[in-house]
Amino acid sequence: AATSVTLTAGNEVTVGLAAATVATVSGSGTTTNSTIDDAAGNTLTTLNLSGNGAAHTFDVSNSEGVKTVTMTGDQDVTMIITSAAVDALTNNQLTVTDSTTAGTTTVDLAGVGANAVDTSTIGADVIEISAANTGTILTASGQTLTLSADQTTFALDGSDTGAASNTATLILDDGVTTANATVDIATSLTLTDLSAVTIDVSKDSFTTTGFTPSSITNITGSADNTSVTINAGANGVTLAGTHDLSAATGGGALVINSDGVVGLG
Repeated sequence: AATSVTLTAGNEVTVGLAAATVATVSGSGTTTNSTIDDAAGNTLTTLNLSGNGAAHTFDVSNSEGVKTVTMTGDQDVTMIITSAAVDALTNNQLTVTDSTTAGTTTVDLAGVGANAVDTSTIGADVIEISAANTGTILTASGQTLTLSADQTTFALDGSDTGAASNTATLILDDGVTTANATVDIATSLTLTDLSAVTIDVSKDSFTTTGFTPSSITNITGSADNTSVTINAGANGVTLAGTHDLSAATGGGALVINSDGVVGLG
């Protein structure tokens, strides 16, 4: 059986691979995702993905052994993979290289669970968490993560060695424009080994009345002097529960930039 497969399609593809370890797949169109399934053996470990003349999304949720991905071409490329699959990889790391010359690259970490994910090796333009995940997310300093689904407890961690200078940005935006569709963190947001975190709730847009701002509950700067800046724009924001950034000597600062209503309590 072939251990390397190359497929190019004018539309989406549905690929079932029994033995291949490397697959190069190019697809097209935004209506239907391509699916890549390596059966039960998890033999597929390396993927090369590109859009064939148009943006495209590849769903590799059933290829749990994939650990190295390269995105190429001049189109938007999105890959959907489960957080559980990344949790099962060595050091919880999926390596993604963005070699595109244009377009936006996105890695969508899907699936509800308690999965540890190290996003520091994901080099995509957008790293999206599209389902509730209570496992710890280890991020590279300067990295931006987009939460497009409500979270219960969410834990974000930086590297131990960079704790004094690590920064990170969280964008809360589900991309839905209907009323009351904002992203919330319902129980707690824990920030560890991070010097400064920016939370952006201003990007979520809406086209109808009755908009409810994002709600963030119990922000804690765990054992670090974490400063938090919330950019709310016209959307406003609600901070529920108790927020504690004083765990380290001196504590961190909380800054809220908002043209909308800020709810406290």
